[in-house]
Amino acid sequence: MGGTSRRFGIIAALRERESSGRGQRVTSSLFESTAYLVAQHMAQYELTGEAPPPMSVKRPAWGVYDIFETRDGDRLFVGVVTETQWEVFCREFAQPQLAADPRLKTNGMRVKERAWLLPQLAEVMKNIRKRACNEARSDWIAVRPDREALGPAR
Repeated sequence: MGGTSRRFGIIAALRERESSGRGQRVTSSLFESTAYLVAQHMAQYELTGEAPPPMSVKRPAWGVYDIFETRDGDRLFVGVVTETQWEVFCREFAQPQLAADPRLKTNGMRVKERAWLLPQLAEVMKNIRKRACNEARSDWIAVRPDREALGPAR
């Protein structure tokens, strides 16, 4: 992880050199990089008082953050982590009943409902062609720049 942090530092230093002509000193810390990785778990402990489970036990922080199979047999990553993204997702994928469901109002509430929500979203995605999502993605950004983009992971 320290190497990844260093890589970003090097890229930032090179960009600075391109724009100002001045070099930069780059350092990275394995400890700080690792602390960054576990910060979410530390924060969850402070908020809930529950120790985080072992990494092998799935305990997601986001209600919708998964890979789904599409109608054409391809796979599509969907990450919906904010209330704004949830509204856009429900609208763009024609799921008004999910947008109106009071159990799904916030990300935290969607996390608690994953047991039934993800299988329902999997059914929705089985009716979507990944190619259509790829084609529509540029429309979401170009036609509606005020909206947060949804689209496939590449």
